Amino acid sequence: MNTHQTSNIGANNVAPIIYPDLLNVLQPGLASINELGQPETYLLILEMFVQQYESFNDELKTAIKINNGPEVHALIHTLKGSSGALGLQRLNEISTELDLQITQRIDIETLSFEPLYKCVSSSITDCIQVLSLNQKKQNEVPATVDGDLSEMLVSLRAKLHNHELITQPFINLLISILNEKNCRKYDQIVDLVKEFEYSKAYQSLIDLD
Repeated sequence: MNTHQTSNIGANNVAPIIYPDLLNVLQPGLASINELGQPETYLLILEMFVQQYESFNDELKTAIKINNGPEVHALIHTLKGSSGALGLQRLNEISTELDLQITQRIDIETLSFEPLYKCVSSSITDCIQVLSLNQKKQNEVPATVDGDLSEMLVSLRAKLHNHELITQPFINLLISILNEKNCRKYDQIVDLVKEFEYSKAYQSLIDLD
């Protein structure tokens, strides 16, 4: 698979995101979230999108089957907002049109949802490809020297102090290094980070140091 890096996402081009050359729906350059200039945040939002919408098609089909108009509308309305922020332009267009039609009280049984189902599936595929590529990049960082753990802990402490969003790739790399060194004393801190308890994690890290 051919890949390329983003040309200028993030302050000073820090930690550029790797993308496959061919994407079905995703257009990162149109993602409003990228205006923040925080590549790690974009990856986290992609991951959350996958988790939230992997079962979307099944949920929507169920709501349509029982003719639950309000639920159908709520699902599509939420999808419209999420897709626009991520640069899933085609998905945003389809969901926006359906949202408008439902708002105009058009009977949901007369609407065609097949293009939406296909676009959701393609969008999920794109997001997973991007996440996989960037996870592989993180895993390629060697975890064999003592300096790696020290550097990760310094970075973690800075992120916690600044209340910076800590992404899953960063957590996975930290866990990998801790496992490599069979170091268990930071397990509680990792658990707190996973639960977004940054203040508690920061205090625990200071106490351990």
